[in-house]
Amino acid sequence: MSIASMRPVGKHDNGNCPMLSVIVPAFNRRDLILPCVTSLLEQDFVAPYEVVVVDDGSTDGTAEIVAGMDPRVRVVRQINLGAGVARYAGVCAARGNLVAFLDSDCTARPNHLSALWQALRQQPDVVLAFPAIELPRMRRIQLEQVGNAPESIVQDPLERLLSAGHFIYATNMMTYRQIALKCGRDRGRFRAANDYDLSLRIATFGKFAFVNECTVHQNFPADGISKQFGHFQIGFAVLAARDAVRFSGRADAGILAALRRRVEHLWPLAAVKLVAASEYRLGFEVAGVGLKYGRWSVGLRRLWWAIDHHLTGGRVQRSAVGSPNVPDSHSVGAAPASEANSIEVELRQ
Repeated sequence: MSIASMRPVGKHDNGNCPMLSVIVPAFNRRDLILPCVTSLLEQDFVAPYEVVVVDDGSTDGTAEIVAGMDPRVRVVRQINLGAGVARYAGVCAARGNLVAFLDSDCTARPNHLSALWQALRQQPDVVLAFPAIELPRMRRIQLEQVGNAPESIVQDPLERLLSAGHFIYATNMMTYRQIALKCGRDRGRFRAANDYDLSLRIATFGKFAFVNECTVHQNFPADGISKQFGHFQIGFAVLAARDAVRFSGRADAGILAALRRRVEHLWPLAAVKLVAASEYRLGFEVAGVGLKYGRWSVGLRRLWWAIDHHLTGGRVQRSAVGSPNVPDSHSVGAAPASEANSIEVELRQ
């Protein structure tokens, strides 16, 4: 299916045919869901749209807060399966040709939807639009990757996401529903880094458009995913990177080099964190990916450092050659293209 065939055309009935569905996955967000949804209902977006709140098995009455508050709001309920599954349930329930995502601990500024829509439609092969980030560290990474122009196009978002990590953040993005359906299916295992996983898979379909304006404000509740599942975050980032390259079917030198660098940078600390948390199966899977797609000499050195770092509680920082900086799921550099050749055949299997 071509991107052109997914683009909304013609007139839309305000009551029956929204052009856009905004999906808000929520779990126990009684104190945050109302300002989130209210901010979406106050958008300057002129086309018909709906807000689909997916209640992920909340026990605090989250759904009741927004149910019936506006005809544009629909509530979908499921048992607690995680944000990634809730997000996909929202995509399945959506009636618009376009879908946007907003996390339940965020609020959108009035031009959020219109800014993303204008960016998404600026080129025929753009498949996703995303805004700037308020967090200084993430904003710096964004500007390094996409520049400081009012709007810019990420020509190869898969390579950029592998090289730089997740510079979109919190799934505050807009894309086409048909693409989101293809990319979100059967990804329920990603209890953390599910936003990175989704972004990587959408990146296999085309270019990304960046809106250099902070159109979303994010709160940081104590029970956020990164705080609940911090030991999973890096490990799932490794698996998401591997899966996305397989999903893309690409085997060019730039992608393979970026994957290798990404994997070998992250897997040792991820595996140690997971094993320490008694997540043995996942920890060994991450280690297997690291040893398969990374260089053993680099991986084993980093593994020794990660074990030492864990045992000392992160208090010991060694020299740059012997021990790398502490990696996280958002930071990794590019690898030389010459490193890609030895894993090309493995990726095609």
